[in-house]
Amino acid sequence: MRRMMLLLIAIVVTIGSILSCFQPGQAQDLTHRVGDYRYPAAKIESGGWGGANSASGSHVFASMVTTDPLDDVIAYYEKKLNVDLSKKGGYGKSMGNMNNIFENNYQGRPLSLRIFQQHTKVYSLLLVVSRGNEEKDTHIYWSMTYH
Repeated sequence: MRRMMLLLIAIVVTIGSILSCFQPGQAQDLTHRVGDYRYPAAKIESGGWGGANSASGSHVFASMVTTDPLDDVIAYYEKKLNVDLSKKGGYGKSMGNMNNIFENNYQGRPLSLRIFQQHTKVYSLLLVVSRGNEEKDTHIYWSMTYH
């Protein structure tokens, strides 16, 4: 429960930083910085970067939206990250001291939600994919922080 609360706090803080940092002139550069973590059919709605090295950015984040079904988005990121995002509330260690944290907590709720965190010695990645049962869009939040 404590881990879930910390995760929700981190998401709220990160989303707040999205709203305060994005400048429209950065759109093309942001697309480049997000790279292939951008879901191919997604539109980047907001995002930004920052950190000690403003030339490369030690933290990059983006909020994206697509009309593609949630299952297609999940399949893309499962392949990209080589993980199974159907896991529920799990924690696992992979090779090379890589820690993966999963949350698949939407049973009986009016939305589908997947939260994935990956932590290595080099970076920390956060991926949140959601879609309300009555919504026409799948929402993707992605962030990468380099250590």
